[in-house]
Amino acid sequence: MPRHLLQSLWAACLILILPPTLAPVQAQVREPLKIEGRQTLFQRVITRTGATLRTAPQPTAQAIGRTLDPFTLFYVYERSNRWLNVGPNARSGPTGWIEADKSIDWKQSIVVAFNNPASFQRERTLLFKNREAMDQLIHGNTDVVPQVQALRTAAAEGSSRPDFPVVSIEPKNHIDIDQSFYLLPILNAERQLLHGNVRGRYLEIASITKQETPAPQSDPFQNFKAGIVFVIDTTISMDPYIDRTRKAMERIRTVIERSDVKDRVRFGLVGFRQDMSISPRIEYHTKTFLKLSQTSSAQQFSQAIQNMKQASVPTPGFDEDSIGGIVEGVEGSDWSGFGARFIILITDAGPRPVTMGHVRSPMLPEQVNSYLKESRGIIPFAIHLKTPAGRNDHAYAERSYRAISATASGSNYSAIDNGDLDGFQNRIDALAEQIIDLTNQSMRGVVAAPRPDDNSDSARLQREWRALQLVHLGRAQGERAPDVFRAWMIDRSLDDPAVEALDVRVVLTRNQLATLRDVARSIVDKAEGGLQEMDSRSFFTQLREAVAIMARDPTRLARADFETLGDALGEYLRDLPYDSPITSITEQDWMRRTGPQQRALIETLKSKIEFYERIYNTPQKWISLHDGLPDGERVTTLPLRQMP
Repeated sequence: MPRHLLQSLWAACLILILPPTLAPVQAQVREPLKIEGRQTLFQRVITRTGATLRTAPQPTAQAIGRTLDPFTLFYVYERSNRWLNVGPNARSGPTGWIEADKSIDWKQSIVVAFNNPASFQRERTLLFKNREAMDQLIHGNTDVVPQVQALRTAAAEGSSRPDFPVVSIEPKNHIDIDQSFYLLPILNAERQLLHGNVRGRYLEIASITKQETPAPQSDPFQNFKAGIVFVIDTTISMDPYIDRTRKAMERIRTVIERSDVKDRVRFGLVGFRQDMSISPRIEYHTKTFLKLSQTSSAQQFSQAIQNMKQASVPTPGFDEDSIGGIVEGVEGSDWSGFGARFIILITDAGPRPVTMGHVRSPMLPEQVNSYLKESRGIIPFAIHLKTPAGRNDHAYAERSYRAISATASGSNYSAIDNGDLDGFQNRIDALAEQIIDLTNQSMRGVVAAPRPDDNSDSARLQREWRALQLVHLGRAQGERAPDVFRAWMIDRSLDDPAVEALDVRVVLTRNQLATLRDVARSIVDKAEGGLQEMDSRSFFTQLREAVAIMARDPTRLARADFETLGDALGEYLRDLPYDSPITSITEQDWMRRTGPQQRALIETLKSKIEFYERIYNTPQKWISLHDGLPDGERVTTLPLRQMP
């Protein structure tokens, strides 16, 4: 008997003798169509108004359910004449047909969100009916700004003139995309030279929102509260500063008890040192002395700080795990219910370098800043005690804390020269008292003034407060993203093109972020192995083997035949409009880099992996764009700068 017949007979017999649950018969899972030139990215569309899901590609076919909501996201499984066979996700197969002209192809995962106008000191963005109207304004006028201001006033008043070029305007109060999810997907983008000789982009966008619209509140600031967590270095040199913080809090407590803000400002207290595995007698690595909550009063803070003392033994080196203290302050507190959230870091040392190990979190300062502000809505402040003992550490510490406390208009960083105790106490007093005063103003319905030409510490805090108030008002008054389908806008302020109006983001599914995180881990593991062996030649070979194993799981969206690290991390990174020191690296590029250059790249990637892990495990960051989507198909947006 021929060999192939024997094999077929053996396979048939095997099926007969195996129990039904073990029979090697498996239904083929149908995949959506791939984007041309891609191996892991699927075709997707966004529905227009009036789209209906039908059982067949015919206008007379039976409708499936009611008319679809505009902006429903579908995967495309088949294209037939003017019809699309679509499904809500990439795994369950198609569920019906829609007319192609009732949808728009969404070929990329790039979206924009509005930057907070208060933080960026800009006016509201205009959305135009078409490209020509916008181009005529920008390039057809010798003085653009007065024209923009007139259009903005008319748009805010709801002009309905047939020839009016503006179709919508950015909401008056800010919508925080991390708290009220919306999408402005980019359909087309063009680089342009704007007025003022500044380069920007013309963007055609659609508008998608998953926002609930609560009833507006008659008193929008009735529940506006401030939460403040002090994160204090408690190593051997810090007792005088702990004592001054205690005395400042005693004064603050008196002010609060005499004012109307008694229940509106709450406090938390965290101490940090070093990992006990390298300093066994240090007592603790990080410790919450008072958990921020709706009841953690200034009096409780005063009691808690009585128990905070400096360490009785020195720690190795000068830098301490301040980033670990910040993470403890975030994760050891209950931030819910606070419209204004602040962390105030007090230390005389820089953050312990990730390369030294023994840190609670391997995030670098830039990722810490994003984690605080964009993931948790927390505004960081850093008070750096530049004592004579740390003179060799001052430059490194200042760079780090400026990055951690960065804002759109500067940094919430304060240096206390020579560790001056009176200067430190004055800074604590001024910061806490201003927060109390701004809280008091909010209770009376006063929105903080912008103070655009002042870059003092108090002016910067006032701008940050105004930004928080706009977010709070947006939620309290039921503000929504512009209710338009398609429009044109530019990515910079029309009044001053040097100011960014939009935050460019990448939409990722949970499966995509998991793949990005895990492939990045493989890169780190293989690279560190090569660095330890002083032989990086096998790095790409080992990485391809690891990714090939991962790619066997269809939910991983990984491809093993990559040429650059960017393709290994995911094809959706290929067309992103940014330059990355990581994604363009080929095998030859890696070989040409020195050991220190390779290590620097790997440390950056490790920090971003930690950031991805925290986003992945934050349930409120994940949104379903369609009913019934599996968990891995839910989406989030990440700032473009946090991609590898």
